[in-house]
Amino acid sequence: MQKMKIYYNFYVITRTLSLFKLPGFRIIRRWAYEKAFRTSNLSIGDNVYIVTPHLNPKGSKVIFEPFVELGSHSYLDYSGSIEIKANSTVSEGVKIYTHNHSVDGKKDWRRNEIVFSKLLIEENCWIGAGSIITASVTRIGAGAIIGAGSVVTKNVLPNSVVAGNPAKLIRMRKCR
Repeated sequence: MQKMKIYYNFYVITRTLSLFKLPGFRIIRRWAYEKAFRTSNLSIGDNVYIVTPHLNPKGSKVIFEPFVELGSHSYLDYSGSIEIKANSTVSEGVKIYTHNHSVDGKKDWRRNEIVFSKLLIEENCWIGAGSIITASVTRIGAGAIIGAGSVVTKNVLPNSVVAGNPAKLIRMRKCR
């Protein structure tokens, strides 16, 4: 456990310092990400933030299977937990949220309960640049494609293409 904390701290340093954006140092950054998140063949762009802005009493975890790509300027909130299966791509500028604040209860919404959700992104998914995945989404099915700039508020079916704000089904993919 102590070793994982060291790897995670090193990940934070490599994410933050601009030195690790230089070509030779990107290898070190990739190594730090792979160690911190216990995976292999993880492709990471610049300024990728993988964070837990709120502590979940039930625990938070992030799982990346091999051959996951995270584009530059992506933001992944894993307060509620995220699992991204193999061969999936999160393009540039994507924002993923796994928590929300309840709006019912106290008038001062900041004092209301925080609601956490687990997100599963199945294998061979492509989340287009600038998309937003809200905390109401718990599953993006295998082979799904989310169009650039989409705001996803509902679960996405396997092999579907969705786009828009809010994202709607455009068509089903024909895959072998």
